[in-house]
Amino acid sequence: MDVKRMAEEAMLSSTSPELRPSRDPSLGEAPDGKQTSLGLSLFRKQGYLLKQSSAYFTQWLERYVTLEGPMLKIFTTAAHHQPRQSVFLGRVAVEGMWTAKENEEDGYGEVWSFVIRWPPPVRGHCDDGVAPSEPISWPAPSELEFLHIGSYDEQECEEWFRAVKQAIISVDRT
Repeated sequence: MDVKRMAEEAMLSSTSPELRPSRDPSLGEAPDGKQTSLGLSLFRKQGYLLKQSSAYFTQWLERYVTLEGPMLKIFTTAAHHQPRQSVFLGRVAVEGMWTAKENEEDGYGEVWSFVIRWPPPVRGHCDDGVAPSEPISWPAPSELEFLHIGSYDEQECEEWFRAVKQAIISVDRT
């Protein structure tokens, strides 16, 4: 067993079951038991989180969030089928975690939170999740798109933070 595989197994055994990658039967299995196709381990997590509104007077809105592999999707409720927002985690940076006390001091309410930032789509190019042939230079921080999400529950927010970071790492390995 190689060192990389041993490190991955050690990391997975130390994470909670809901953060472990799950096999997608539609991708098929190779004879050696490894997942085929894109080679991505699909991390799956779903539940309600708070999303900071983008209005001038910001407020926290409850949204249903799903994480499936490299895609984070935000829905109004679990009953809605069309996401209000989708974020491909292949080109993002994660900032946080901010404690409820830090957010309260900054005027954001007593919410545990983190921020996901990504560059805006380049004009004239479609954002289909396929890596561009040329390197992307990151714009100034004020030009980045972002998603500020959190929870009143510290543990719930930490689980989502770890799950998003792990999904980003999985995308980077491909």
